Amino acid sequence: MKIETEIGCIHCGMRCQVEVLHDEDTVLDWAGNNCSRGEEHAIKQLGLPYRMLKTYLKVTGGKVAAVKAQSVERVEETRIESLMKEIYAQPISAPVRKSERVQVAGIVFETLEAVQEK
Repeated sequence: MKIETEIGCIHCGMRCQVEVLHDEDTVLDWAGNNCSRGEEHAIKQLGLPYRMLKTYLKVTGGKVAAVKAQSVERVEETRIESLMKEIYAQPISAPVRKSERVQVAGIVFETLEAVQEK
C-alpha cells in the first residue's frame, strides 16, 4: 500500500514541505524540496530501510555532462553512500534516450531525460 507523508524540513529558512511517497519499508518518490538537505531530512525522518535512488549519471560525449536517472529497483539505505562513489566513477556514453534503462555500479537506472551527442 502506497502512503504519502508530508514532512517539514528544518534545515534552512525556506522551510520546504517535502512530500514523500512510500510503502511500509521503501521510499518510492519525493518532491517539494529545494535542495538535497530537504530530501535527506525527510527520508531520515521516516526511518525506512530502502529507497529508490534518484541521481545524476555522468555522460561522456554528450551535449551535457550528466543525465537525471532513478533506480528501477529499491536500494538499501546503508549502501547508498558507497554506491554513489561507484556511480560517479562509471560514466555512460551519449546518446541517451529518455526512459532508457542503463546499468551502472550493478544498479539498473531509468533515465528521466535525453542527452544528445556533441
